[in-house]
Amino acid sequence: MKKILFIDDDEILLNAYTQILQNYGFEVLCLTNGNHALSLLQNEKFDIIITDIVMPDKEGLELIMEIRKIDKKIPILAISGGGRIDPQNLLYLAQLRY
Repeated sequence: MKKILFIDDDEILLNAYTQILQNYGFEVLCLTNGNHALSLLQNEKFDIIITDIVMPDKEGLELIMEIRKIDKKIPILAISGGGRIDPQNLLYLAQLRY
């Protein structure tokens, strides 16, 4: 079974996507805080990470940079519902830089 780490500060969205992914047979661990994700990644392996870009405690772009220091090859899917910057621009930046 593939393990997914899903990080998003929107608990409603997090729960909805988690249920969908679990219905497809994935093991999903949900976190609402990027700092907790970094701690967890020190000891646990995942097949993919899904992270929101706009979060209050640790922005997604910063989180992606720090994840890359831990594991350069793990696939990361960046998602965004918006913020001060247009979501398309944030996702484009995540793709270019990381």
